[in-house]
Amino acid sequence: MRGLYERFRNEITQGIQPDYYDRDELLDIYDYAQDEADVMVQMYVFLVASRLYPDADSFLGERIGFFVSYLDSRAGMDLLQRKGRPDTPLWDVLALGVKHYPQGDPASDLEAFFKKHKRIDSESVIKLVDLLREMERPDLLHAHLTDLRKAVEDPQGLLFEAAESLRNAGEPYLDTARDLAEELTEKEPFNIDNWVLLSKIQFQRQDAEEAVSAADYAAALDPSFRPPKIMKALGMVVTGENRPEAIETLRNLMHEQPDDTVAMRGLIEALRQEGRKDEAVDECLRMLSADATSLPSILPQILSMGMTDRQADIVATLIYDSFGDDEARYIEIARGLMQQNLGSGAAFILERFDLRYGICIGAELMIEVYYRLRRHEDLIAFFKKCCDRNRNPDGSGQSAVPSGSCGESESAGITSRMPLQLSSASILFFASASLLAGDYATAALVSEMAIATAYSNFDELDIYDRISYKGMLNIMRDINRYAANPSTIPSTPDFDPITDRERI
Repeated sequence: MRGLYERFRNEITQGIQPDYYDRDELLDIYDYAQDEADVMVQMYVFLVASRLYPDADSFLGERIGFFVSYLDSRAGMDLLQRKGRPDTPLWDVLALGVKHYPQGDPASDLEAFFKKHKRIDSESVIKLVDLLREMERPDLLHAHLTDLRKAVEDPQGLLFEAAESLRNAGEPYLDTARDLAEELTEKEPFNIDNWVLLSKIQFQRQDAEEAVSAADYAAALDPSFRPPKIMKALGMVVTGENRPEAIETLRNLMHEQPDDTVAMRGLIEALRQEGRKDEAVDECLRMLSADATSLPSILPQILSMGMTDRQADIVATLIYDSFGDDEARYIEIARGLMQQNLGSGAAFILERFDLRYGICIGAELMIEVYYRLRRHEDLIAFFKKCCDRNRNPDGSGQSAVPSGSCGESESAGITSRMPLQLSSASILFFASASLLAGDYATAALVSEMAIATAYSNFDELDIYDRISYKGMLNIMRDINRYAANPSTIPSTPDFDPITDRERI
């Protein structure tokens, strides 16, 4: 099929008029071009077929319908409403998509579909499974597996498509996906793709030993085939058996194909599991040097392992080169890292932005990150730097504030940026950090000021903000009491006046 497709494509690109293709060949070329996302060849199949065959619509009509519906759903609906259109499963799959994609509920129409069609061709099965996958409705695929198996003309094709789709859906469908893949390997034991699919499913089920076993079967069928090598190595990384061998295999695979991100991620994880974190980070950096577009997805791995100063400088350079001074992008990444419990990584990202560009809209996030990490001294220093910047927005000399209240900013160009707006929450973090750092005078002063000015704008707040504001005010009162009598501060090492449950 690939040879047929390439011959047809070459004729088109060379300006040769294709004249010697029968109906089945044109169908095969179209389906192959569709898999390759080759829209040009798909369109030329229609043009050639309409020139060579008066009945082109009878064997290509449904594909024309799908093709135009991808461009405009209304065009798909127009084709569905044509008189004389054959009543085939493929047309009805198109109707399901036009009517319900992307957010509709095709459940009732799907019931009617299976009552109507007792025999379903393989192309209709593929399109139906694809539609349910794109609509994120694996539940409907799972519920109608029996209906599909009764009606399908190509049982093995259905098993493969369904198993792959349910694998992508994850839990709770992985056991069914495994059962379908195992059935496939029993019916077609010499089909290497079936064994690779089974290995992937077992790996996703966290059954690494079975994943290795299935990969071994695939490798026995074709020792040179790359996917079984990768799956076996990944399984060995997880089981811990022969992990050095897995590292060597993955290194060789990377040498053969440097842009293989799956093999690279497996190699990084294997090195990390072996305690070779510096090597793992270097592999990450080598990957990023080849393709920096994967930086956002690789950063969590790097930051979770820790870095040497040399590696940190390289990562910072990659970050600057990739995101420039787009502060919103840094904040987005930092928030994502926080959600993955990588607070130190979030701090690294924000600190590097602040070092080069001077932080603006991310200042409050920086304060929050420092507080969550219990880096109280860093929070205090950063808060004071924010104060200094707000008092001297144009960089015109020292501020008239008490000595030690604010430090000077060392960030490049920081004085040319807008003043920082620090919320009540940030002031609360500062007061609490001062208390926990032993600076009781500052904690008392800040909390007293907050309490004294608490209700100056209370009437302007909505009901939910008032609830939140009163909660913060109560915490400020606690901080003030602790600052006035430090001996009453609980001695537990993780004490935090903001999260202290005893005071609720």
